[in-house]
Amino acid sequence: MQARIPERVWTHLLARFTERVHDEDGRSSHRRTDACADRLACHALALLLRMSRNALRVDAAAEALKLPRTKVTLYLRELGCTVGATCPLHAPAGTQVAGARYAELRMPLTFPAIKAKVQRAGR
Repeated sequence: MQARIPERVWTHLLARFTERVHDEDGRSSHRRTDACADRLACHALALLLRMSRNALRVDAAAEALKLPRTKVTLYLRELGCTVGATCPLHAPAGTQVAGARYAELRMPLTFPAIKAKVQRAGR
C-alpha cells in the first residue's frame, strides 16, 4: 500500500517551494528555481537542527542533503548558527570527530542590534 500526501498539503508544498510557470499553450506547471531550492534547504536544515537539539555536524548534514559543505555552512549561518570546530551540545569534549565542523543554534536566538542613523539638525 502506497501512502498518499493529502491534496491540501501537496498544494501548500508546491506553492511554498516551487514557482508556477505557463507555457505557450496556456498550461501551467511548477518549476523549482534556485531561490526555491535555497528555501527548501533552509527549511530542511531548520528541521534537522530541531530534531538534533539545536546542534549538528555540518558534513553529515551536507551529505544527507547532497549539498556542498560550503553551501550548508552558509545556510546554517543564515539561520543564526555559530559554526566551529567544537560543539559542547553535540559532542562532549574529547568525542568530537577530528576535522569536523559543528553548527550550534543557541537559544534564545538574538540578532545584532540595528544602528539607527541620527539626523543632525539643519541638514
